Amino acid sequence: MIPVDVTLDLFDSSFAPVMMYAFKVWGLKKLDVLGKLQLKFLKFILKVKMTVCSSMAYGELDRYPLSVSQKKNHWILVEVAGR
Repeated sequence: MIPVDVTLDLFDSSFAPVMMYAFKVWGLKKLDVLGKLQLKFLKFILKVKMTVCSSMAYGELDRYPLSVSQKKNHWILVEVAGR
């Protein structure tokens, strides 16, 4: 079994960059899809039911939703484009 910290590192280095790149193209329209995928993965790692509180999954693994950083990146791009 792969340790949780290694699994999260793999997620951060392989899955997250691909999804973040795709969302730069899509914009903020489909952030709910990104959140659902990340949350499903986190709950899978924790081996809990999908009905477990989302905040617990994020907190237990010391994570933030990827949508938070995507929104931040989006507004940085908007600000730079407005100059």
